[in-house]
Amino acid sequence: MSHFRDHADAMRVINATFVDHKIYLQESTSWMVRRTRNGKPESAYHFVITWLPHRVLIITGDIGDTVYSGISHLSNLDDTIRLVRESSMDYLTSKSTHKKEFDRNATTEFIVERAYYEMRNSFDKEEPSWRESTRMNRIVCWHIGNIHIQASSDHAAIARKDACRSLMSDEEITELELVEIADDWEVPCHSWPASAHWHYEALRTWADLMARAKLEQRRSDASTQETQLDIQCQKHSP
Repeated sequence: MSHFRDHADAMRVINATFVDHKIYLQESTSWMVRRTRNGKPESAYHFVITWLPHRVLIITGDIGDTVYSGISHLSNLDDTIRLVRESSMDYLTSKSTHKKEFDRNATTEFIVERAYYEMRNSFDKEEPSWRESTRMNRIVCWHIGNIHIQASSDHAAIARKDACRSLMSDEEITELELVEIADDWEVPCHSWPASAHWHYEALRTWADLMARAKLEQRRSDASTQETQLDIQCQKHSP
């Protein structure tokens, strides 16, 4: 729902908001990363990492776009590289524009695992039988075609297995349907989308390359200093 009455109202508010704004130069550095061979680009596919000190890390390019913000240690490039190399995927991605999404596979696996867990804990050692297992009963009833029927929980093993396999292979079942089957609003599992994993690995690749380049530069500088020192020693030798 719009907060503006119409387009003219929107323009009035927006223009009043930005009327005194000016532009300032923002320090930033960007690096293009792509596959090379013998020192020459091998592919047109690439991604770009942009570092804005104190502010954000940005990924753009063929793997999509995302922004990482709200991270400490972004003021210094060395600290930023170290942070990326040492941080977990979950931590860095939680600071990005990525959002966790409903994970159907993880949710169905969780429901099935919990159902069998309840059954194992309900086994009566005195009488070799299963006690009431509500979650498994609801899975089998869903498979039969009516989740609301009060069927016996004493299902045959083949019926339980068929129902669980069907639940885990159903690619069209919705989050709400799984909540109804499990009778539990907290059952849905969420995970990072595939693009979040790509962006995390892209950041790690960039950070590793930056660290390697800095190490090679240090070695080169040290070698140059040693050469200069040898030359000076030769000049002063009798």
